[in-house]
Amino acid sequence: MATYKTTQGRNVGHCHVKPDPVSPCRRGEWTLAERQEKRAQLAALFPNAVEVRAPSCKYNCHGYSFTRAHGWFNRPGLFIADDFTEVPMDEARRGDVLVYQDDSGAFTHSGFVKKVSGGKIKILRSKWGRSAAVLHDPLDVDETYGWPTRLLRRR
Repeated sequence: MATYKTTQGRNVGHCHVKPDPVSPCRRGEWTLAERQEKRAQLAALFPNAVEVRAPSCKYNCHGYSFTRAHGWFNRPGLFIADDFTEVPMDEARRGDVLVYQDDSGAFTHSGFVKKVSGGKIKILRSKWGRSAAVLHDPLDVDETYGWPTRLLRRR
């Protein structure tokens, strides 16, 4: 498994799409037909989501939010501890990272704040698993992502 360092020099394990991947990465990227299928699924389930990057297996939401799509990360806690400061939700601004957690407290999803109005996050840009990166309402996500719980600002 590859490592990526936080600003404090701590290694964060992750993986990349390659011939002999370490779980959860895949052996290869989606085919064109598979990408089209992912797009159709997204449009059917979340018609208000707007695709901004094609479906990909190369990176997930945490890789997108914390490392600018470097790879697939399952444990963003070190990034959160080393590279970000938590700010109140009503102080959101463009570029902040919104983190979701489930009932167990696990970090399940993350995305960039794209638009704020009246002290509320209106549009988030995030990567949905092995699907596309999309613009969406922060509450218009798959229920498995849990709830937005923390707003982070890069130090």
